[in-house]
Amino acid sequence: MKDTIFQKVQTPANFEFNQSVADVFDDMLDRSVPFYQQVQKQLCELAALYAKPGTNIYDLGSSLGSTCFRLSDHLQNPEVRIVGIDNSESMVKKAHSRLSERNARNVSFRCADMTEVEFENASVVIVSLTLQFLRPAKRVRMLEKIYEALNPGGALLLFEKVICPDSSLNQIFIKNYYHFKEANGYSQTEIAEKRKALENVLIPYSYEENCELVSNAGFSIFECFFRWYNFMCLLAIKK
Repeated sequence: MKDTIFQKVQTPANFEFNQSVADVFDDMLDRSVPFYQQVQKQLCELAALYAKPGTNIYDLGSSLGSTCFRLSDHLQNPEVRIVGIDNSESMVKKAHSRLSERNARNVSFRCADMTEVEFENASVVIVSLTLQFLRPAKRVRMLEKIYEALNPGGALLLFEKVICPDSSLNQIFIKNYYHFKEANGYSQTEIAEKRKALENVLIPYSYEENCELVSNAGFSIFECFFRWYNFMCLLAIKK
């Protein structure tokens, strides 16, 4: 289903991952996130390298379960359990309906606040376009929990929208991002309305700030493996 949520001027309201968003989320991601399918491929390739039989892979903010299903197909290993966690009932309900249509016995979904979930025996944790929706005060503890849950040699895969410390560069990157969205069929009204809805919900950090968060959580090995203007991916390894 095509994303038309912000075609009209909205009464000021914060963005929510409700049923309306769940119904169009696949289209929203493909048209709003640069190289989304390529990043998904990279996330699965890297996750497969670090996944160990008898361990868990957590996808935090799993939404409709696309990453979980793609990873299950890529791994084809029933001894690796893939757990998707999301706090949106609408998203998890739709992910469960997709699960019933697929042969992915090693995939499960939970509707829960990821900051309150206890993780265990993790070889990989994926945080894809999710950390940015947490209040800044909660991000430090979240990454510490992930580090504690990962087995030695385990991997964190972090995909985030970012800002540039330099305002002039930040404006250039955002302008080019809006051009990307326009090229994918979004009108200037849709872009402006969604920006307003996300202002108090999505709080991006800079690339350097995300690296500092990862380092402070305990990771001493990490590297950027994807960057497009104001989007970036990090791979971090627990020694």
